[in-house]
Amino acid sequence: MTREDIFKVPVPERTESYSPVAHKAVIRRVETQLQKNNLEIYSEDFKVARDGKQVIGLMNIRYNGEKELGMQFAWQNSYDKSKPVAFSAGAHAWICMNGMIVGEIQYVRRHTGTVLEEIAGKIAVTVEQLTKRFTNTQILTEKMKNVTVSKRAMAELAGRLYIEHEIITATQLSVIKKEIIQPTFEPFKYENLWSFYNHVTFALKEDHPSTYLQTHKKFHGFVEEQFGVLV
Repeated sequence: MTREDIFKVPVPERTESYSPVAHKAVIRRVETQLQKNNLEIYSEDFKVARDGKQVIGLMNIRYNGEKELGMQFAWQNSYDKSKPVAFSAGAHAWICMNGMIVGEIQYVRRHTGTVLEEIAGKIAVTVEQLTKRFTNTQILTEKMKNVTVSKRAMAELAGRLYIEHEIITATQLSVIKKEIIQPTFEPFKYENLWSFYNHVTFALKEDHPSTYLQTHKKFHGFVEEQFGVLV
């Protein structure tokens, strides 16, 4: 779906216990805050389920001429009460558009009460975090490049992600296996943590919208726990 398609999805009626937030309202408010911070959306991607009732929006932003990494504002919303409104500031690799959901999701709010009125302020806080988190991610990227991870070690880690932690699916495990053996992207042919990280996030790109943010967060936590370089 494009943003125009998403805008056409009917917004539910408000009730005493339910306050819907239009996908369009989220997008417009994010754009407003980005403009105030002299940031511009370079590309965007929407992961949609249930005919647009569940949406994950990924807004990719170029920053300061950076060629390897870009900023990413990720948001979540639903019209069926299945998922709260949520925002996260992160980064993504330009070469493959893989996302990096680094740290805690900045804002999570159920569709109740004055949620719509709160959004503008919460989006502003998240956008303000973009530059800081992006700088941190640049540092993390260089650290990961300096951590050697053999293909055998990558295979063992992928197995643990699937069997022990249940973070990835069997299909995603198959994608990771292919990427370890023959990487799709040249920069990830090296046997280091940065390559493995991108093999996994490449597989996670097709994760269901209802679990996308949490799955990335869990994977990031797994890497942090195993290697300690992300602290």
